[in-house]
Amino acid sequence: MAKTAKEKRVPSYGEAYLCVVLVFGIVIGAMILGIPVQATMLFAAIIAAAFAYNLGYTWIELEQALSAKLGHLAPTVCILWLIGLYLGANMFSGTLPLLVKYGFEIISPKFLYVSALLVCSALSVLTGSSWTSVATGGIACMTIGRILECNDAIMAAAIISGAIFGDKISPMSETTNLAPACVGNDLWSHVYSQLYTTMPAWLIAIVFYTVLGLHSGGLADVPESAVAVIAQLDQIYNLTPVLLLPVIVLLVLAVMQKPPIPSLIISSALAIFCGVIFQGPEFTMKVGTVAAISGFKVTSVAPQGMDILYEVSYLLNRGGMISMANTVMICYTGFSLTAIMIRCGILDKAVEPLMNFANTRVKAVFTAEIAIFVVHAVAGISYLSSVFVGAAWKKCYVKNKLGLPALSRTLEDVGTTVSCLFPWGQSGAFYMATLGVSIYGAEGYFKYLTLSYMCPVIALLLAAFNIGMFNLSDEEQAKLLAELEAEEGHVESMAALEAEGKA
Repeated sequence: MAKTAKEKRVPSYGEAYLCVVLVFGIVIGAMILGIPVQATMLFAAIIAAAFAYNLGYTWIELEQALSAKLGHLAPTVCILWLIGLYLGANMFSGTLPLLVKYGFEIISPKFLYVSALLVCSALSVLTGSSWTSVATGGIACMTIGRILECNDAIMAAAIISGAIFGDKISPMSETTNLAPACVGNDLWSHVYSQLYTTMPAWLIAIVFYTVLGLHSGGLADVPESAVAVIAQLDQIYNLTPVLLLPVIVLLVLAVMQKPPIPSLIISSALAIFCGVIFQGPEFTMKVGTVAAISGFKVTSVAPQGMDILYEVSYLLNRGGMISMANTVMICYTGFSLTAIMIRCGILDKAVEPLMNFANTRVKAVFTAEIAIFVVHAVAGISYLSSVFVGAAWKKCYVKNKLGLPALSRTLEDVGTTVSCLFPWGQSGAFYMATLGVSIYGAEGYFKYLTLSYMCPVIALLLAAFNIGMFNLSDEEQAKLLAELEAEEGHVESMAALEAEGKA
């Protein structure tokens, strides 16, 4: 063992960059071939492990690094499973359909663009899903806008901005849970940190879309398609205000900063009981628990012979713990890759030139934003940028005495907000297909995405004026740096040295 330890070496710049190029080459190639991102991360981890072996690391050492890294991921994985459970339970109870109905009813054609922003913001905060928000309230707003001959690009941008708002700050959102997990801080400190950039950007967006919408047209009724959706929801459910109870309980627990895992369990259980008590005889405990685990299916509770509208099926058939399996696998495979690259020093070596440059608060935030944008542009999804940059820039932030919530916030200030700008990515493709509006060109929505552009800019201003950066004390900085050095394997414990000496 002593011999193995002596043979370990620090990777050269050439080796580090070659490994990074190969890893991203696999990602790009996999995207072109349509290979699932989970398999992509697994193949990339194998490449990284080969480099680590060449640097003198054994599989046992890499396995220990994997165990330590994935162990930190366990709370986030539990939360992701429970988010799926929560969505399935609230579809069963009628809570989320009730919120969608309210969203349709409060759309104001007179202030159409800002109404779309507010409706989609509320839906995405409560559901934690930007896609669900766009596919429900967003479609209704687009339909109304086209009847009134409004600008499709502005409407799409307002809808997407509202959806992104909730996706950034909702504790139900996958990205909101993944970002702090990649950095090592807790969910609530991350959500709080997001308010520094997201709320000002959202308020600016409200003013922006209000001004644009003042001359968009007169009053109009809700279109027939939205009326049909609401009517069918009323036929399937007993949409009474008491169904808001699970959401109210969850919000109260969130305000009280109670742990998210028991909060989600309590709210989900309450939703299932509400469904059994306040809905029809088809809403049994068995159907509710199946919805929470496997996902809700509207056919399991709809009146016999009902012709379910496509929009209603798309809205309701979702949720369940199993629906989170893909995201969980992305987390595990992505974290495995970064754990190997961190342990053998490849990631540290690859970003060393940038780290030497990023010796101030503004430079740290700016370089992180650029890196997130580039990784996101290559991969097409925000998960990978959170995993890579969260690990690579952690030491940089700590050296500049920036708290971990500031880094997890940066991951979303760019990663979540720019996902709508890449037509080859999952979110960009979804928004284009769902709303029927292109991203670029004369009719593209990119030029009206106020919230997406303002969040990174506000983040830089906060760094420049040292506002909301969660600054570390000297003791906190020293502790975190020691932990990072230990994770990278640069500091060996006395026990390990003694054991090595005996061997």
